[in-house]
Amino acid sequence: MVNPLPVSLCHVNTRRIHGRDQHQHRGSAIDESAYPGPLRWHFQVKRADREVGRRGKRGRRGGRERTNPPEAQTGEPTQGDQTPTSHSEFPLDQRTRLTPSVKSSQRSRSPAKELQLQIRHLIDIRGPESGQASIPPVVRDLQRRLSKDFGARVIPRGLMESLHKKSPHAFENTPTYVFDDYACMTDEELRTLWGTVCAILKNAADCQENKRDENAWCMLVVQQALLSGITTAGDDLSIIHDEKTPVPVPGILELNSIQSQSIDPRFLPALPNSNKPPSKKADFALAFNKANAEVNRLYRSLSFSKPHLQLSQMTDTYTRHCAMFAGLEVKAPGWNGDEGVTQLAIRLAAGLNSIQELQKRASRTGTLLPMVGWVVTGHSWNLYIAHKCEGEGQTTTVLGPYDLLHGSTASYHSTFMLINLVKRLNSYVREVYWPWLAETILQPLCL
Repeated sequence: MVNPLPVSLCHVNTRRIHGRDQHQHRGSAIDESAYPGPLRWHFQVKRADREVGRRGKRGRRGGRERTNPPEAQTGEPTQGDQTPTSHSEFPLDQRTRLTPSVKSSQRSRSPAKELQLQIRHLIDIRGPESGQASIPPVVRDLQRRLSKDFGARVIPRGLMESLHKKSPHAFENTPTYVFDDYACMTDEELRTLWGTVCAILKNAADCQENKRDENAWCMLVVQQALLSGITTAGDDLSIIHDEKTPVPVPGILELNSIQSQSIDPRFLPALPNSNKPPSKKADFALAFNKANAEVNRLYRSLSFSKPHLQLSQMTDTYTRHCAMFAGLEVKAPGWNGDEGVTQLAIRLAAGLNSIQELQKRASRTGTLLPMVGWVVTGHSWNLYIAHKCEGEGQTTTVLGPYDLLHGSTASYHSTFMLINLVKRLNSYVREVYWPWLAETILQPLCL
């Protein structure tokens, strides 16, 4: 076998090639025809190097391009050469050696995960099934209200024909238990609900197919679903009809876009070894509606007795004077879910801290009622519940996501379920949370 290493031309060298001794001396002529094809090409290159005065390694920056040996171009060995043609161009001891870096084998941790680890002594994010024994009764009551028979009787029976005409396939795959025979809704209310569901599905499909950003999802999908749940008629609200369009009576909750608003640093968790709290914002907040007569009376009393009293964790001129209950963080499909959960958890923890401060100012004690929030990623809506146990100090526990309470805008059935979930939450606020907040905290602050 031919030795693939180049023959040195700088000193006397003896090599045995094909059973023959060949002697090369400095300056002596070389019979190149006696060598196989690869070595003949090697001698030609070395001779050209001597002519231009380049004796260094091949491939030096600025050097000329060298053509492949004839057999490499044609793919056929030269006559008399019975050895393989895949010879190395460089000596083995001169090849570049690639050594793996130690850092390349380590997977970097996401910034959201890092932040969760830094604040876990103040905000504990866990699954809903872990630590069931330590969950306070007020959280269990909320879980029961939201999950009892969830998914059943979410579509009024009066919309069966509309669903069958719009999508026969969806109608055939919809179970019968989702239709509600006892929904007391007028024809106008049914048309409004059906139009809203169709618009949500159309806009969600458009955002998904055209890869639209989270602002489009917020404006076209999330906002419509929330408003439909907190302002629809039926069991929750009544409708005042005028000469043109039906106008819903102001409900207990209102929707606020807080994308550009900041959280008061006083209510944010402090990072270890840092004086700067994490600055995380959310997209939407459900606050108590100033247009509602009952809420407005209490707000007006507070403005007279304590005009500078801050009722929420926000710094905005308007929302800082609105007590809040829920928050939403919206992400387009493909975004890191951990980032959304971290942002929502910090926002809910700040909200509970602000309510806790109001409770202290009112000289009241007891367990705070929980707050809720969603992390919306495209079609998917994941629900989280945050609470503070009495005696835990500044620790906030965030439970979620709840698989049984998962919402979606990908189908007719799931969209009706999502609207029904928002309506259940609205009923809880009206029947439980607002009476507790008004009687236990806000009314004492008016004195």
